[in-house]
Amino acid sequence: MLKAQFLIPIHYDVFPLGKEQFLEAEEELISEAKNLGIPKKQLQILKVGQHVQWQDTLL
Repeated sequence: MLKAQFLIPIHYDVFPLGKEQFLEAEEELISEAKNLGIPKKQLQILKVGQHVQWQDTLL
């Protein structure tokens, strides 16, 4: 396990690579993170064009 502070998915629902429907990948990730016990505050799902300044998130 990497012991990362955050889980930040990128490039989901951008290209039709699989059989999942639009936004299904995000819903599956949220569900799996919950099953794995990853706290909601560690899952950072950014909107298109959104940016994060690391010092803001590490407080």
